[in-house]
Amino acid sequence: MHPLHPISLAMMISHPSLIHFPIAILTIEVALILFWIGTLDQAYLRFAKYTFVAGYITLLPAIITGFIDVRNWGGVNGIVGEHFYVSLLLIAVCSFRLFFWIKIKESYQHYRMGHLATSGFVAFLVLLTGFTGGSLIH
Repeated sequence: MHPLHPISLAMMISHPSLIHFPIAILTIEVALILFWIGTLDQAYLRFAKYTFVAGYITLLPAIITGFIDVRNWGGVNGIVGEHFYVSLLLIAVCSFRLFFWIKIKESYQHYRMGHLATSGFVAFLVLLTGFTGGSLIH
């Protein structure tokens, strides 16, 4: 499909428009996890869970439009490849994190550390994905 085809143009516009929602939401989730660990107030943990689910849901269309947009950049190579593969790793880690939220019980010995480590890793991947994506434009 030609890069100026209406569907290609829509995808080029969609990905940058959609990606900021999961970035913001997943960043808020990390802050809520830190507040929860600092205060042990369960309200922070519950809010973090709903925030993560919202971030995961908004991440899916952003990643899908990005995968479609790869064709307009000439395929998966160079900085596009770095952005693409970090995005794949991000969705994989977020999927594991979703599993962690659903299946791991609070009685688990390393529950707090598990949340801190996985949310921190997600935040790092969001930062790395954003950096490589921003490098494509600037």
